[in-house]
Amino acid sequence: MPVPGTKSACDDAIVARILQLLAQPEHGSSALLVRAESERRARELAEIYSAAGQPVEVLVSRLPEREKSRIVEGLQTGSIRAVAVVGMLGEGFDLARLRLAAYHDKHKSLSSTVQLIGRLVRPSPRFPQPSVLVTVQDTDVYPALRGAVKSLWEEDSDWSVLLPRIADDQIERTVADRRFAERLEAAPAELAVDAIHPMVAARVYEARQNDWKPCFVNGDLPDAIAVGRMLRGKQIYYASVTPDQQTLMVITQAATGPRWHMDPGLDSHEYELHLITWVPAKKSHEQGLLLVNGENGQVTNELLKALGVEREHLRIADPALLQGAFDTLPRLSVSNVGVRNTYAGGRGAPTYKTFAGSGVDRGLREADTAQAAIGHAMAQVEEENSTYTTGIATAKAKFWEARNVPLRLYQDLLNDFAERYWSTELAANPLLPDVARGLRLAKFPSGDVVLVELNPDLIGRGWTVANGTPLETVDIELDTSAARTADVFPLKATDQLRNEVIWRGHQDVLGDFHDAQDTPPCIAQRGWATRRSFSELLDLQPPNIYFYDGTTVHGGLKYEPVSPMRTLPSVKTLKPSWAGVDITAETDATAAEHGNGISVQSAVADQIAATPTSYARRWILGNDGGGELADVIVLEVDHGRRARIALWHVKPAGTATPAVRVSEMQVVVAQAIKSRRWLTDLSLWEEMGKRLTGEASPRLTIIEGSERLLRVLLGINPAHRSWALNQNTRLVRGEVVIVQPGLSWAALQNRLGHADLSAQQVRDLLAVFDDAVGQRGGTTVVCSD
Repeated sequence: MPVPGTKSACDDAIVARILQLLAQPEHGSSALLVRAESERRARELAEIYSAAGQPVEVLVSRLPEREKSRIVEGLQTGSIRAVAVVGMLGEGFDLARLRLAAYHDKHKSLSSTVQLIGRLVRPSPRFPQPSVLVTVQDTDVYPALRGAVKSLWEEDSDWSVLLPRIADDQIERTVADRRFAERLEAAPAELAVDAIHPMVAARVYEARQNDWKPCFVNGDLPDAIAVGRMLRGKQIYYASVTPDQQTLMVITQAATGPRWHMDPGLDSHEYELHLITWVPAKKSHEQGLLLVNGENGQVTNELLKALGVEREHLRIADPALLQGAFDTLPRLSVSNVGVRNTYAGGRGAPTYKTFAGSGVDRGLREADTAQAAIGHAMAQVEEENSTYTTGIATAKAKFWEARNVPLRLYQDLLNDFAERYWSTELAANPLLPDVARGLRLAKFPSGDVVLVELNPDLIGRGWTVANGTPLETVDIELDTSAARTADVFPLKATDQLRNEVIWRGHQDVLGDFHDAQDTPPCIAQRGWATRRSFSELLDLQPPNIYFYDGTTVHGGLKYEPVSPMRTLPSVKTLKPSWAGVDITAETDATAAEHGNGISVQSAVADQIAATPTSYARRWILGNDGGGELADVIVLEVDHGRRARIALWHVKPAGTATPAVRVSEMQVVVAQAIKSRRWLTDLSLWEEMGKRLTGEASPRLTIIEGSERLLRVLLGINPAHRSWALNQNTRLVRGEVVIVQPGLSWAALQNRLGHADLSAQQVRDLLAVFDDAVGQRGGTTVVCSD
């Protein structure tokens, strides 16, 4: 029964209730367990119970073994009726007469709480009396049991019915984990195999042949993986295959010490866990999957070699299938996305960009992901009323879940991943559907090659080739002297300083690199590390091959260009009537020379003046000229001195007939993007004041609005400084407007549908404009129908 109050009051109330229960005839043979959070607390509670007339022994781990045995034997025979514990008498202890528990302090984990409850509900024909747990308020019970424990004290509640509902699942899982561990190889005494909880993560490989499988699935482990053997400076501490022969588990150990102390006196052991899981194919379109999970990639690679796994046996996972497995999960939100540059960027162009933040996928702009492919993603996933973080890295063929699970469940989760990987069902909510995905390379493109580029990860890392030649001076390119086919892409590497070919070879469609047979191999080395062939170096860090059609090949992956975007960006459009307007004349002076109507600037000012405003005051201002803020500026202020600014950039049409002309949009888009800084820069008011008085140019002219009030708001009138907008006003909302009457919106839409190049370029310009300005204010395009 829950007892409210302070800790001292709760202790007194719990003791009083326990003494009442111990005095009842039905509990004449019951043993009492007093739960405390520390040894000091256990002794304190023992004194409280003893003072109340009930002796309580303290059973803690620091007691001598003889004293522990005396207390346990006394509990079993009944000569000792009550014991105060911290962590003892939990898992693994069976005391049938335990029917009373005083839960003074909660456990730190749910499993410990469940184990305590499990002791109470264990039935015994010799002790049929009901179990009773007396605790503090329900909120002090482990949070996962809130509500559940409360129901145990409801009227007519039966502990033998209610408690198993809470405890049985946990107990069954614990027992199942222990039985699973018992079927593994015997472990050293200090290693509790059932306590191993690996993180759900793996690098994914597909088998290349249907009849291949790793040797450990037959129960065969080579001598190189025997306990005591060395792998890359690590000693194998434990090795076993799971009962179903699906997962090989290897634990390595190595002595480590501080770098500043050369004597082994401060050394300690560092342990690493390595898991290799085989998931056989289940359907005709599938291949077996080898899922490799290790903390040390070098040791894991040595394990694969020891198992006889060669490159010709495996290929990395298909990035499209890996992405599909990710997309099928019940995603709550995306927290991290990385995109890989799939075109040959110059200096300053990042090869990889990462974006982070809650719901980051909803905030990515087209400019962020243009000419890029998804490299990795992380998301929050919901499962059985809990959440965890999962992620993929497509080029590296990795997936992970930020949770640690028992060995028994680890295999189940990897099997679930394999089912999602091979699933043919399309995800209802794919991540960034308009961004390119990597594809497995089935054949090389036949088009012309723009560039072959060494992997940037190899540059600046100290690699040398050909007797000390720095890798930075080596150029790799298509070898036109060798045959090029759909399956073979010939390459050569040249020392640019000596103008000497140092390597010839080719890449195959599986992403493997091979030395040419008629040339000596080229050796690569970094520092004093192990020497390796140049082709092996390219296997680990493949070059990028760029084609004129926009395709990029990276190892065994191909990134195809995304189809041109045919949807217009989300800019607001206004299509006024240009009747009586000379759309080829920007200013009144030019319109007067043409004699064909009013200028575009005048038409814009008239249109703004004719549009109602919800603000108390509005000014229409002109600022045309070199260094202008905008051709036309609209300032609106309400009674609370909240302000709204709109910057209108005007450009005339090249001809009297609206169409789709790239040249007419380039300059005005650039001007509009540059002006976006004023939407959030409070120095705008001071700058406008200087231009109104002529201190700065071009001069600000008033087309509509009170000059006297404007001078006050811009801080020019010294008698009303407190009214100045730069004193206590922030911009509520800003807008940048492009005015180009020479642009026909209908023609743009129509020509986009036919993949017209000029229309695509104009569309891209507008997308950049919307991306650049959209985070600071609204974007509008004023054009023709």
